Amino acid sequence: MPQMGTDYDDKLYHLVAYFLLTIFWFYGLKSSEIPGKTIYIVFGCIAFGIIIEALQGKLTTSRVGDFLDIVANIIGVVIGTFFVLSNRKKLS
Repeated sequence: MPQMGTDYDDKLYHLVAYFLLTIFWFYGLKSSEIPGKTIYIVFGCIAFGIIIEALQGKLTTSRVGDFLDIVANIIGVVIGTFFVLSNRKKLS
């Protein structure tokens, strides 16, 4: 990954990754008629991020779980959700 020279490059990558994950899930399930789909996608993406960070801290020796990574993941999910909901008409 390219370095931007800040101490928070990794957090920005997490934010962008979860922004894109959220958008892909919304459009991957676009044609499905799942009641409450938005809630499932948001909580599913957030739970995935938390689980991955927890497993990183427990199952690997070369990686550690980081609370700020979880925060960046959640911010990415929230921004992605707002993006999809505000552009729903334009993007369908």
